[in-house]
Order: sequence, then structure tokens, then C-alpha cells
Amino acid sequence: MFDDSQEVRGFLMLVLKRAGWTAQEYDCAHDFFHETCRNCETHDCEATVLLVDVKMPLMEGTEFVRRLKDRQCSVKKVALLSGAWTQESLDMAAGLGVKVFDKGDIFHELPRWLEEVE
Repeated sequence: MFDDSQEVRGFLMLVLKRAGWTAQEYDCAHDFFHETCRNCETHDCEATVLLVDVKMPLMEGTEFVRRLKDRQCSVKKVALLSGAWTQESLDMAAGLGVKVFDKGDIFHELPRWLEEVE
């Protein structure tokens, strides 16, 4: 999961652990992309699900997901998170074909979605 807020990452870790998932947290998608995703198209991604905040420093969530898709990353499911969706961000997420979550509703909606992913 990617979010620049320590509080949000802690909350998401709690939700994920309660749902029985093992998770890794990152505060910057930019570093993860450049360090881990260099060979995305030639190696299976170890992640099943990626949760990515839309507004982050260095690389926004929509840009991160677009780059993963350009590299044909094999991750199965991707969701974008935001506490303040704009129409532009929603349109970008729809174009990327990813799930969107409002951070205010994530406690109830994320576990349901994770059940569908399994």
C-alpha cells in the first residue's frame, strides 16, 4: 500500500490485517516504482493487490498505476484511494480500469472488495 500519510497507512494496515492479508507499506510510490518495478514485464509481481493514494509527492497515484500498466505489470488488482476525489481523478481512474475508494468509506468497503479479489 502507498500513502504519504503515516496515519492512513497505519489505519489501512489494521484493516488489511483484520481481513487476513499480509501487507507492506510505502510512503512513496516513486521510489518503489524505480527500485522494484524496473523489470515488471519480465518478472511476476509478488503483489496480489496494490492500494495507492492518488495525491502523493514525486509521483501521483494515477501516474504510478499508468506506468505499471504500460509495463504490463502482472499485479491482479489495483485500487486508488483519495479523501478528496476530483472529477479529473475519477476519470483517470476509470480510464485505468481500477477500483476507487473514498478514504472515508474504506473501513467498510475495502474488506468487501478484498473478499472479491481472493
